[in-house]
Amino acid sequence: MRNLLRYLFRPSKNNREAVKLAYLASMKPTHVMLMISFVMCIVFMILSFTTPSFFGQTAFYHRICYTVLFVVVIFWCAVARYAVQDYEKRFKIVSTANAFMALLMYAWAIALAFVNLVMRVELDATIFMTVSLIVPLSVYLSPITYLIIALASNAGMVFLFYIAPQFGLTDNTVGFGNFIVFSVFQIAMGVTMLYTRYRLHEQLNTAAKQHSEIEMLNKAQNSFFSNMSHEIRTPINTIIGLNEMILREDVSRKLQRMLPTSKPQVSSCLISSMTFSICPSSSPDACSFSTRLITPATCSLIS
Repeated sequence: MRNLLRYLFRPSKNNREAVKLAYLASMKPTHVMLMISFVMCIVFMILSFTTPSFFGQTAFYHRICYTVLFVVVIFWCAVARYAVQDYEKRFKIVSTANAFMALLMYAWAIALAFVNLVMRVELDATIFMTVSLIVPLSVYLSPITYLIIALASNAGMVFLFYIAPQFGLTDNTVGFGNFIVFSVFQIAMGVTMLYTRYRLHEQLNTAAKQHSEIEMLNKAQNSFFSNMSHEIRTPINTIIGLNEMILREDVSRKLQRMLPTSKPQVSSCLISSMTFSICPSSSPDACSFSTRLITPATCSLIS
């Protein structure tokens, strides 16, 4: 609960990268939601011309509302396409466009409810409730922005219920009570959805950073082993060459008995250093070798 309250009332403390990822990830569901709304508006626009009796006196005002929604959809798609081209620099454009589009969606639903109230003397909050559920599910907004828009929109619908008796709608107590219950549920669900989406992208961002750090550590480890193996192989090659040169000279029998046994021991050290330099950057199967042959020989050489 403390994290949720901090997310709501202290947005400046939120992870900026997670917020940017949440906005970016929400662009696709927002686009899908707007395309569905666009198709539905086309259908109802056609119906307003083919069967105007279905809309009655509100047909003209419905056409205006559908035209406004067309403009909103086209505007948001154009802005989103422009912002995606350079998202890191145009991130603020996406956040502003989302807030503007959500505000217009709520205003559009209230306008339709007002038209039906004036022309038909009926106040149905179904369209407003649908928009109130779709917006937080599809569009990512900053928590404060969402609360302001949701509370202002609910206040607008409450105002319509308040002035409904002036237009002849006297008995709408049940509808008003249902709307109040829905408003509480809608705001709680919307905040929860936004917070859940933010937390998801915060964890994804943390996992991506950890993965990047692990890759950097692996590269540093590989570089270290490669450099160290080179530093080890160079003197060992020198020792092997000196052994071969000494064996060509006239040396004592004791030295001749010692030198032939040291050559394979030095070679085993060379093989082991090369193997350890390859292991960090290879699969475990490629690094399998027998330490029973390397370790005794190396120890005898050191002793």
